[in-house]
Amino acid sequence: NHPTLRALTAAMKAALNDKACAGDETEERMRGFERRVVAAGHWDAYCRWLMRKGAEEEFAAWMSLHEGLMESFALWLADNGDIAS
Repeated sequence: NHPTLRALTAAMKAALNDKACAGDETEERMRGFERRVVAAGHWDAYCRWLMRKGAEEEFAAWMSLHEGLMESFALWLADNGDIAS
């Protein structure tokens, strides 16, 4: 398990478990978060990270070629991962 992936997973779980994300506003908050991901240029890394559990081999192959993109996304997420904002 890659340390960046563990950090991303922990950050996302923490954000989704935040009381501010509870209830009917969760879907709109996620759309807003995803718009920020796109604007920051991290959509590919974000999608690959989300889909990694269903396509482990494909993800591993992508990671071996694009580890810098995932690292960049992880750094961005550390500063911008507040889904509730």
